[in-house]
Amino acid sequence: MKRKNIFWGIALIAIAVIWIITKLDIFPGVQFGKIAFTLLWAAWLVKGILDRGFFSIFMSIAFLGIVWQHELKIESITPWPVVGSAILLSIGFSLIFGNKERRNWKKACKKGYDEKDGYGNFTSSHAEGENIVHVTKFSGAEKYIDSKNLKSVEIINKFGGCEIYMDKAVPAGNEVYVRVECMCGGVEIYIPKSWKVKNLTTATLGALDETGHYEGDAVNDTVVVLSGTIKLGAVEIVRV
Repeated sequence: MKRKNIFWGIALIAIAVIWIITKLDIFPGVQFGKIAFTLLWAAWLVKGILDRGFFSIFMSIAFLGIVWQHELKIESITPWPVVGSAILLSIGFSLIFGNKERRNWKKACKKGYDEKDGYGNFTSSHAEGENIVHVTKFSGAEKYIDSKNLKSVEIINKFGGCEIYMDKAVPAGNEVYVRVECMCGGVEIYIPKSWKVKNLTTATLGALDETGHYEGDAVNDTVVVLSGTIKLGAVEIVRV
C-alpha cells in the first residue's frame, strides 16, 4: 500500500469523524468547515514537508491563511495576494533548490545527462542516446528523439511550452521511463500508437490527457512509465 494513500486516508477519516461530532452538537459553536479545511491543508503541509515539495508547503500555508484570515487579521492580503505569493515562492525555491525526486532521477540517469536546452527563446533540436533530458524555461521548444536504444526521458517545462516527439525512437527494452516536471505551461508528448502508458504523475491544479487510439497487442508492447508532477499546467500524450 502506498504511503500517500495511507496519509490521505487518515486525513479523510479524521474529517468524517469531526463532521459527525459537530452535527451531534457535542461541541456547540464549533464550525465544521473551518476544522475540516484546516485538517485538509495541514495534512497537505505535512506531506509537503515530508516530500520536500515547495509547492505543497507554500500553497497549504496560503490556504490555511485564507481559512483563518479573520482571526489572523490578514483580510487585506487574501485571497489572491497570498495565493500569488505562494505560487511565486514555490517556483523560486524550486528553481534554486530543485527537488528530491529530480535528484534521485539524475543519480539514476548519469549517462547522457545534458540540460543546456532552451532558455528564453524557441528551439528545435534532435537528440540521441539512452537517457535524454529536455529543459524549457520561459520559452517554447520542439525536441525530436531519434534514439535507437532509449531508456529514459526527462522533460522539465517551466513557464513555457514544448513538444517532445518520441514516435521515431526505438526502446532499449519493454519499458521507457519518462519523468515530467511541468509548471505553469504545457507539454505535448508524441508516442507510437502501439505504446501503452502507465501514469504515475501527480497533478496539482493541472491535468494529464491522452489522445489517439492505442493499437497494440497489449502483451509485448512498450510501456511508457510516466512519473513526475504537473502544477498549474497540462500534459498531453498524443499517439501518432
